[in-house]
Amino acid sequence: MLGLLEQSPDLYLDEILDRLKEQHGVTASLSCIFRTLKRLGMSSKKLSRTASERSEEARMDFSFQIGEYPPEYLVAADEAAVNILTTYRTNGWSLKGLRARKQCCFCQRYSILPALTMNGIIYSEIKEGSFNGDEFLEWLDGLLEIMNPYPAPNSVLILDNCRIHHVEGVEERCNER
Repeated sequence: MLGLLEQSPDLYLDEILDRLKEQHGVTASLSCIFRTLKRLGMSSKKLSRTASERSEEARMDFSFQIGEYPPEYLVAADEAAVNILTTYRTNGWSLKGLRARKQCCFCQRYSILPALTMNGIIYSEIKEGSFNGDEFLEWLDGLLEIMNPYPAPNSVLILDNCRIHHVEGVEERCNER
């Protein structure tokens, strides 16, 4: 049963029962399946999703490449955003058959774009809304002013594959330093 849920963690109890019957000829009640899962230490919770594009091989390659640099050379940047909705709970209670609802306001989104080193944040900007390509380039120009040429501390910039990190001019600006 654990192997089945490892492959398909989103199965409902009746689907688990059907698979057990098909694959192993096991017949049981839904409550028996539920109790067995509890006894095995399993619990139902909200799923976290992993991008199908995520490549463990690419992650391993990145780890080996980045491991060649001393930690004090590295500067990592990544945008994060928050609005009131990101602080709301994602599960709630209601009567059976009724949707759980909570009134909320759809408020302004704020984004932060920090540059972090082993010693903390060395550069950041906070703005309403999201960063676009031009705003990212302006931010990058400011960051590069305080970074050092390679090889030196704070000389290797790490960016993820976010679309704005690939706008025309990013690589050129970094290479000019």
